[in-house]
Amino acid sequence: MYKLTFELKQHTPIIHFQHEQEGATLRASEVKPKLDKFIITKIGEGDYELGKRKINTNWVINKANVEVKKRSIALNYKVTITDQSSIAVDIPDPYPCFFGNMGEDISVNQKKFMFSDKVYMTITTLNKAIFDCLVYYIVDFFCCTNFGTRGSKGFGCYSIYKSTKHYECTINDFENSLKNHFGIIYKFQWTDTSNLDIMLNHNNLFKKIETEYKILKAGVQKKDSRIKIHFNNQRPAIEWEKPAIQQNIELITGSTLKNIKKINDNFFYVRALLGLAENFEYPKQSIKVKIEHNAVGNNKIQRYRSPITVKVFENYFYFCPEPIPEDVIKQLRNEEFILTFEHDKTIKKSMSLTLKVPGTKTLNKSNFDIYAFLATNLKQPIWTILK
Repeated sequence: MYKLTFELKQHTPIIHFQHEQEGATLRASEVKPKLDKFIITKIGEGDYELGKRKINTNWVINKANVEVKKRSIALNYKVTITDQSSIAVDIPDPYPCFFGNMGEDISVNQKKFMFSDKVYMTITTLNKAIFDCLVYYIVDFFCCTNFGTRGSKGFGCYSIYKSTKHYECTINDFENSLKNHFGIIYKFQWTDTSNLDIMLNHNNLFKKIETEYKILKAGVQKKDSRIKIHFNNQRPAIEWEKPAIQQNIELITGSTLKNIKKINDNFFYVRALLGLAENFEYPKQSIKVKIEHNAVGNNKIQRYRSPITVKVFENYFYFCPEPIPEDVIKQLRNEEFILTFEHDKTIKKSMSLTLKVPGTKTLNKSNFDIYAFLATNLKQPIWTILK
Protein backbone atom coordinates (compact mmCIF):
# COMPACT_ATOMS: atom_id res chain seq x y z
CA MET A 1 0.00 0.00 0.00
CA TYR A 2 1.33 3.42 -0.99
CA LYS A 3 0.19 6.34 1.12
CA LEU A 4 0.43 10.13 0.76
CA THR A 5 -0.70 12.31 3.67
CA PHE A 6 -0.73 16.09 3.77
CA GLU A 7 -2.27 19.12 5.45
CA LEU A 8 -4.02 21.81 3.43
CA LYS A 9 -4.06 25.55 4.04
CA GLN A 10 -7.43 27.20 3.40
CA HIS A 11 -7.12 30.63 1.75
CA THR A 12 -10.79 31.48 1.19
CA PRO A 13 -14.09 30.17 2.58
CA ILE A 14 -15.69 27.22 0.85
CA ILE A 15 -19.42 27.58 0.20
CA HIS A 16 -21.14 24.44 1.45
CA PHE A 17 -24.72 23.18 1.22
CA GLN A 18 -24.05 20.31 3.67
CA HIS A 19 -22.81 22.58 6.44
CA GLU A 20 -24.95 20.88 9.05
CA GLN A 21 -23.14 17.55 8.63
CA GLU A 22 -20.28 16.62 10.92
CA GLY A 23 -16.95 17.17 9.21
CA ALA A 24 -18.49 19.26 6.42
CA THR A 25 -15.43 20.56 4.61
CA LEU A 26 -13.75 19.60 1.37
CA ARG A 27 -15.58 16.54 0.06
CA ALA A 28 -13.68 13.55 -1.29
CA SER A 29 -16.59 13.10 -3.71
CA GLU A 30 -15.68 16.47 -5.27
CA VAL A 31 -11.89 16.32 -4.92
CA LYS A 32 -11.27 12.89 -6.46
CA PRO A 33 -13.15 13.38 -9.78
CA LYS A 34 -11.45 16.75 -10.21
CA LEU A 35 -8.04 15.26 -9.40
CA ASP A 36 -8.69 12.38 -11.84
CA LYS A 37 -9.59 14.84 -14.60
CA PHE A 38 -6.59 17.05 -13.82
CA ILE A 39 -4.13 14.14 -14.08
CA ILE A 40 -5.71 12.64 -17.20
CA THR A 41 -5.77 16.05 -18.91
CA LYS A 42 -2.10 16.57 -18.06
CA ILE A 43 -1.25 13.16 -19.52
CA GLY A 44 -3.17 14.19 -22.65
CA GLU A 45 -1.18 17.46 -22.81
CA GLY A 46 -4.33 19.51 -22.26
CA ASP A 47 -6.75 17.12 -24.01
CA TYR A 48 -8.81 14.97 -21.64
CA GLU A 49 -10.00 12.56 -24.35
CA LEU A 50 -6.42 12.07 -25.56
CA GLY A 51 -5.34 11.45 -21.96
CA LYS A 52 -7.98 8.73 -21.65
CA ARG A 53 -6.53 6.97 -24.67
CA LYS A 54 -2.91 7.34 -23.50
CA ILE A 55 -3.38 6.27 -19.89
CA ASN A 56 -2.49 2.76 -18.74
CA THR A 57 -5.82 0.92 -18.42
CA ASN A 58 -4.49 -0.81 -15.30
CA TRP A 59 -4.87 2.56 -13.60
CA VAL A 60 -8.58 2.74 -14.38
CA ILE A 61 -11.51 1.44 -12.32
CA ASN A 62 -14.28 1.83 -14.92
CA LYS A 63 -12.38 0.61 -17.99
CA ALA A 64 -15.52 0.49 -20.16
CA ASN A 65 -15.60 4.32 -20.25
CA VAL A 66 -12.09 4.68 -21.72
CA GLU A 67 -13.30 4.32 -25.31
CA VAL A 68 -16.56 6.24 -24.83
CA LYS A 69 -16.26 9.92 -25.71
CA LYS A 70 -17.36 12.41 -23.02
CA ARG A 71 -17.53 9.64 -20.39
CA SER A 72 -15.38 10.23 -17.31
CA ILE A 73 -13.02 7.61 -15.98
CA ALA A 74 -11.92 7.04 -12.39
CA LEU A 75 -8.35 6.19 -11.35
CA ASN A 76 -7.66 3.42 -8.85
CA TYR A 77 -6.85 5.19 -5.59
CA LYS A 78 -8.80 6.34 -2.54
CA VAL A 79 -9.12 9.78 -0.94
CA THR A 80 -9.92 10.42 2.71
CA ILE A 81 -10.42 13.92 4.09
CA THR A 82 -10.77 15.00 7.72
CA ASP A 83 -10.73 18.39 9.36
CA GLN A 84 -10.24 20.06 12.71
CA SER A 85 -12.28 22.86 14.26
CA SER A 86 -14.63 23.56 11.36
CA ILE A 87 -17.13 26.38 11.71
CA ALA A 88 -20.14 27.26 9.58
CA VAL A 89 -20.87 30.96 9.08
CA ASP A 90 -24.03 32.51 7.65
CA ILE A 91 -23.39 34.27 4.35
CA PRO A 92 -24.67 37.86 4.43
CA ASP A 93 -27.25 38.60 1.75
CA PRO A 94 -26.10 40.04 -0.57
CA TYR A 95 -22.43 39.08 -0.58
CA PRO A 96 -19.91 40.01 -3.31
CA CYS A 97 -19.41 37.34 -6.01
CA PHE A 98 -22.20 35.19 -4.51
CA PHE A 99 -25.95 35.24 -5.11
CA GLY A 100 -26.81 31.66 -4.15
CA ASN A 101 -29.13 32.40 -1.22
CA MET A 102 -31.18 35.04 -3.05
CA GLY A 103 -34.77 33.90 -3.31
CA GLU A 104 -34.09 30.65 -1.46
CA ASP A 105 -36.03 29.24 1.45
CA ILE A 106 -33.11 29.76 3.84
CA SER A 107 -34.57 27.34 6.39
CA VAL A 108 -34.08 24.54 3.84
CA ASN A 109 -31.61 25.52 1.13
CA GLN A 110 -29.28 28.05 2.71
CA LYS A 111 -25.61 27.69 1.87
CA LYS A 112 -22.97 28.73 4.39
CA PHE A 113 -19.27 29.53 4.52
CA MET A 114 -17.13 26.78 5.98
CA PHE A 115 -13.79 27.52 7.63
CA SER A 116 -11.49 24.81 8.96
CA ASP A 117 -8.52 25.37 11.22
CA LYS A 118 -6.84 22.35 9.64
CA VAL A 119 -7.74 20.03 6.77
CA TYR A 120 -6.00 16.68 6.35
CA MET A 121 -6.08 14.54 3.23
CA THR A 122 -4.81 11.00 2.72
CA ILE A 123 -4.44 9.20 -0.61
CA THR A 124 -3.88 5.45 -0.76
CA THR A 125 -3.30 3.12 -3.69
CA LEU A 126 -1.81 -0.29 -4.47
CA ASN A 127 -0.39 0.99 -7.76
CA LYS A 128 3.15 2.47 -7.53
CA ALA A 129 2.86 4.27 -10.89
CA ILE A 130 -0.39 5.99 -9.83
CA PHE A 131 1.22 6.95 -6.53
CA ASP A 132 4.23 8.53 -8.27
CA CYS A 133 1.88 10.42 -10.60
CA LEU A 134 -0.16 11.73 -7.65
CA VAL A 135 2.97 12.88 -5.83
CA TYR A 136 4.08 14.70 -9.00
CA TYR A 137 0.80 16.53 -9.68
CA ILE A 138 -0.82 17.06 -6.28
CA VAL A 139 0.75 20.48 -5.53
CA ASP A 140 -0.19 21.85 -8.97
CA PHE A 141 -3.68 20.42 -8.62
CA PHE A 142 -4.50 22.36 -5.46
CA CYS A 143 -2.82 25.52 -6.77
CA CYS A 144 -4.96 25.47 -9.93
CA THR A 145 -8.29 24.12 -8.64
CA ASN A 146 -11.02 25.63 -6.46
CA PHE A 147 -13.84 23.82 -4.69
CA GLY A 148 -17.46 24.24 -3.68
CA THR A 149 -20.02 26.68 -5.06
CA ARG A 150 -18.70 29.67 -7.06
CA GLY A 151 -15.21 28.22 -7.18
CA SER A 152 -14.49 30.11 -10.40
CA LYS A 153 -14.81 33.38 -8.45
CA GLY A 154 -12.18 32.45 -5.87
CA PHE A 155 -14.13 30.62 -3.17
CA GLY A 156 -12.73 27.30 -1.92
CA CYS A 157 -9.00 27.99 -2.49
CA TYR A 158 -6.52 25.63 -0.80
CA SER A 159 -2.82 24.83 -1.07
CA ILE A 160 -0.48 22.17 0.30
CA TYR A 161 0.80 23.21 3.72
CA LYS A 162 2.60 20.15 5.06
CA SER A 163 3.18 16.81 3.38
CA THR A 164 5.11 13.58 3.72
CA LYS A 165 6.54 14.26 0.24
CA HIS A 166 6.49 18.08 -0.15
CA TYR A 167 7.49 21.27 1.58
CA GLU A 168 5.01 24.07 2.22
CA CYS A 169 3.72 25.61 -0.99
CA THR A 170 5.20 29.14 -1.14
CA ILE A 171 3.86 32.02 -3.21
CA ASN A 172 6.60 31.35 -5.79
CA ASP A 173 5.53 27.69 -6.00
CA PHE A 174 1.92 28.79 -6.30
CA GLU A 175 2.57 31.29 -9.10
CA ASN A 176 4.79 28.86 -11.01
CA SER A 177 2.00 26.28 -10.90
CA LEU A 178 -0.51 28.82 -12.21
CA LYS A 179 1.82 29.93 -15.02
CA ASN A 180 2.54 26.36 -16.06
CA HIS A 181 -1.14 25.49 -16.08
CA PHE A 182 -2.78 28.64 -17.49
CA GLY A 183 0.13 30.04 -19.50
CA ILE A 184 -0.45 33.66 -18.47
CA ILE A 185 -1.96 35.07 -15.28
CA TYR A 186 -2.81 38.54 -13.98
CA LYS A 187 -1.86 39.35 -10.39
CA PHE A 188 -3.55 41.96 -8.20
CA GLN A 189 -2.34 43.01 -4.74
CA TRP A 190 -5.16 44.01 -2.44
CA THR A 191 -4.87 45.96 0.81
CA ASP A 192 -3.48 44.00 3.73
CA THR A 193 -6.37 43.59 6.16
CA SER A 194 -4.82 40.93 8.38
CA ASN A 195 -5.72 42.93 11.48
CA LEU A 196 -9.45 42.60 10.72
CA ASP A 197 -11.74 39.74 11.65
CA ILE A 198 -11.94 36.92 9.11
CA MET A 199 -15.41 37.74 7.73
CA LEU A 200 -14.62 41.44 7.15
CA ASN A 201 -11.27 40.46 5.68
CA HIS A 202 -12.86 38.17 3.08
CA ASN A 203 -15.73 40.55 2.41
CA ASN A 204 -13.22 43.25 1.41
CA LEU A 205 -11.32 40.76 -0.74
CA PHE A 206 -14.39 39.60 -2.67
CA LYS A 207 -15.68 43.16 -3.07
CA LYS A 208 -12.45 43.97 -4.89
CA ILE A 209 -12.61 40.79 -6.99
CA GLU A 210 -16.22 41.57 -7.89
CA THR A 211 -15.39 45.16 -8.85
CA GLU A 212 -12.48 44.18 -11.09
CA TYR A 213 -14.53 41.45 -12.77
CA LYS A 214 -17.53 43.74 -13.23
CA ILE A 215 -15.35 46.28 -15.02
CA LEU A 216 -14.69 43.57 -17.62
CA LYS A 217 -18.22 42.20 -17.93
CA ALA A 218 -21.00 44.49 -16.73
CA GLY A 219 -19.25 47.78 -16.02
CA VAL A 220 -19.35 49.78 -12.78
CA GLN A 221 -20.25 53.34 -11.93
CA LYS A 222 -18.30 55.74 -14.18
CA LYS A 223 -16.52 52.81 -15.87
CA ASP A 224 -17.99 51.27 -19.01
CA SER A 225 -18.03 47.52 -19.52
CA ARG A 226 -14.80 46.52 -21.25
CA ILE A 227 -16.49 43.80 -23.27
CA LYS A 228 -19.04 46.37 -24.44
CA ILE A 229 -16.21 48.64 -25.61
CA HIS A 230 -14.47 45.66 -27.25
CA PHE A 231 -17.48 44.94 -29.46
CA ASN A 232 -18.31 48.61 -30.06
CA ASN A 233 -14.85 48.83 -31.64
CA GLN A 234 -15.55 45.98 -34.08
CA ARG A 235 -16.30 46.81 -37.70
CA PRO A 236 -19.20 46.66 -38.22
CA ALA A 237 -19.81 47.86 -34.68
CA ILE A 238 -21.74 45.54 -32.36
CA GLU A 239 -23.90 46.86 -29.52
CA TRP A 240 -24.16 44.84 -26.32
CA GLU A 241 -27.44 43.67 -24.87
CA LYS A 242 -27.86 46.08 -21.94
CA PRO A 243 -29.62 48.96 -23.81
CA ALA A 244 -32.13 46.47 -25.25
CA ILE A 245 -32.75 45.04 -21.76
CA GLN A 246 -33.21 48.51 -20.28
CA GLN A 247 -35.63 49.49 -23.05
CA ASN A 248 -37.80 46.48 -22.20
CA ILE A 249 -37.70 47.34 -18.50
CA GLU A 250 -38.91 50.84 -19.32
CA LEU A 251 -41.79 49.42 -21.36
CA ILE A 252 -42.83 47.09 -18.53
CA THR A 253 -42.48 49.46 -15.59
CA GLY A 254 -43.18 52.81 -17.24
CA SER A 255 -40.09 54.21 -15.52
CA THR A 256 -37.14 55.93 -17.16
CA LEU A 257 -33.68 54.46 -16.58
CA LYS A 258 -30.55 56.54 -16.68
CA ASN A 259 -27.55 56.03 -18.94
CA ILE A 260 -29.16 54.16 -21.81
CA LYS A 261 -26.42 54.74 -24.35
CA LYS A 262 -26.10 52.91 -27.62
CA ILE A 263 -24.26 53.31 -30.91
CA ASN A 264 -26.81 51.35 -32.98
CA ASP A 265 -29.59 48.75 -32.71
CA ASN A 266 -27.32 45.86 -33.73
CA PHE A 267 -27.81 44.18 -30.33
CA PHE A 268 -26.00 40.96 -29.39
CA TYR A 269 -25.70 39.02 -26.14
CA VAL A 270 -21.96 39.65 -25.75
CA ARG A 271 -21.68 39.06 -21.99
CA ALA A 272 -22.42 35.37 -22.65
CA LEU A 273 -18.81 35.06 -23.84
CA LEU A 274 -17.61 35.69 -20.27
CA GLY A 275 -19.92 33.05 -18.80
CA LEU A 276 -23.58 32.30 -19.35
CA ALA A 277 -25.80 33.41 -16.49
CA GLU A 278 -29.24 32.06 -15.63
CA ASN A 279 -30.74 35.47 -14.86
CA PHE A 280 -30.19 39.16 -14.24
CA GLU A 281 -31.71 41.01 -11.28
CA TYR A 282 -32.93 44.63 -11.24
CA PRO A 283 -34.12 44.96 -7.61
CA LYS A 284 -35.04 48.66 -7.78
CA GLN A 285 -37.47 47.95 -10.63
CA SER A 286 -38.59 44.57 -9.20
CA ILE A 287 -37.49 42.92 -12.45
CA LYS A 288 -35.99 39.50 -12.91
CA VAL A 289 -34.68 38.63 -16.37
CA LYS A 290 -34.52 34.88 -17.06
CA ILE A 291 -32.20 33.69 -19.81
CA GLU A 292 -32.89 30.57 -21.86
CA HIS A 293 -31.20 29.15 -24.92
CA ASN A 294 -33.62 28.99 -27.85
CA ALA A 295 -33.09 25.30 -28.57
CA VAL A 296 -34.56 21.94 -27.61
CA GLY A 297 -33.40 18.71 -26.02
CA ASN A 298 -29.69 17.97 -25.62
CA ASN A 299 -28.79 20.97 -27.78
CA LYS A 300 -30.00 23.42 -25.14
CA ILE A 301 -27.18 25.28 -23.36
CA GLN A 302 -28.05 25.60 -19.67
CA ARG A 303 -25.04 27.56 -18.44
CA TYR A 304 -21.28 27.48 -18.56
CA ARG A 305 -18.62 28.93 -16.32
CA SER A 306 -16.54 32.00 -16.99
CA PRO A 307 -13.29 31.48 -18.96
CA ILE A 308 -11.58 33.43 -16.15
CA THR A 309 -10.79 31.55 -12.93
CA VAL A 310 -9.98 33.58 -9.82
CA LYS A 311 -7.29 32.26 -7.49
CA VAL A 312 -6.32 33.67 -4.08
CA PHE A 313 -3.06 33.36 -2.15
CA GLU A 314 -2.22 35.53 0.85
CA ASN A 315 -2.70 39.21 -0.10
CA TYR A 316 -3.00 38.59 -3.83
CA PHE A 317 -5.69 37.43 -6.19
CA TYR A 318 -5.15 36.26 -9.75
CA PHE A 319 -7.26 36.29 -12.91
CA CYS A 320 -6.37 33.11 -14.81
CA PRO A 321 -7.77 32.87 -18.36
CA GLU A 322 -8.54 29.70 -20.26
CA PRO A 323 -9.68 29.46 -23.88
CA ILE A 324 -13.39 28.96 -24.33
CA PRO A 325 -13.73 25.26 -25.29
CA GLU A 326 -14.28 24.69 -28.99
CA ASP A 327 -17.49 22.76 -28.38
CA VAL A 328 -18.85 25.73 -26.41
CA ILE A 329 -17.80 28.13 -29.18
CA LYS A 330 -19.60 25.96 -31.72
CA GLN A 331 -22.69 25.90 -29.55
CA LEU A 332 -22.70 29.63 -28.87
CA ARG A 333 -21.84 30.96 -32.30
CA ASN A 334 -24.88 32.81 -33.68
CA GLU A 335 -27.16 31.02 -31.21
CA GLU A 336 -30.29 32.76 -29.97
CA PHE A 337 -31.17 33.33 -26.33
CA ILE A 338 -34.61 34.34 -25.10
CA LEU A 339 -34.64 36.84 -22.23
CA THR A 340 -37.95 36.79 -20.37
CA PHE A 341 -38.77 39.77 -18.14
CA GLU A 342 -40.84 39.20 -15.01
CA HIS A 343 -42.16 42.19 -13.08
CA ASP A 344 -43.80 41.50 -9.75
CA LYS A 345 -44.42 44.66 -7.78
CA THR A 346 -48.12 45.40 -7.96
CA ILE A 347 -48.96 43.34 -11.06
CA LYS A 348 -47.23 40.64 -13.06
CA LYS A 349 -46.09 41.35 -16.57
CA SER A 350 -43.71 39.58 -18.86
CA MET A 351 -42.24 40.06 -22.30
CA SER A 352 -39.42 38.43 -24.25
CA LEU A 353 -36.34 39.66 -26.08
CA THR A 354 -34.38 37.40 -28.43
CA LEU A 355 -30.64 38.03 -28.75
CA LYS A 356 -27.80 36.25 -30.52
CA VAL A 357 -24.24 35.66 -29.34
CA PRO A 358 -21.72 37.11 -31.83
CA GLY A 359 -20.39 34.55 -34.30
CA THR A 360 -18.38 34.27 -37.48
CA LYS A 361 -20.84 36.35 -39.51
CA THR A 362 -20.63 39.25 -37.08
CA LEU A 363 -16.94 39.22 -36.10
CA ASN A 364 -13.80 39.97 -38.05
CA LYS A 365 -12.23 37.01 -36.24
CA SER A 366 -13.90 33.64 -35.94
CA ASN A 367 -13.58 33.40 -32.15
CA PHE A 368 -13.54 35.72 -29.16
CA ASP A 369 -9.90 35.70 -27.97
CA ILE A 370 -9.95 35.85 -24.17
CA TYR A 371 -6.16 36.33 -24.03
CA ALA A 372 -6.15 39.35 -26.35
CA PHE A 373 -9.16 40.78 -24.49
CA LEU A 374 -7.42 40.61 -21.09
CA ALA A 375 -4.10 41.84 -22.48
CA THR A 376 -5.90 44.99 -23.63
CA ASN A 377 -7.87 45.55 -20.42
CA LEU A 378 -5.74 44.35 -17.48
CA LYS A 379 -2.81 46.72 -17.62
CA GLN A 380 0.22 47.45 -15.48
CA PRO A 381 0.87 48.94 -12.94
CA ILE A 382 -2.53 48.00 -11.48
CA TRP A 383 -2.06 44.40 -12.61
CA THR A 384 1.17 42.41 -12.72
CA ILE A 385 1.38 40.12 -15.74
CA LEU A 386 3.09 36.77 -15.13
CA LYS A 387 3.91 34.31 -17.87
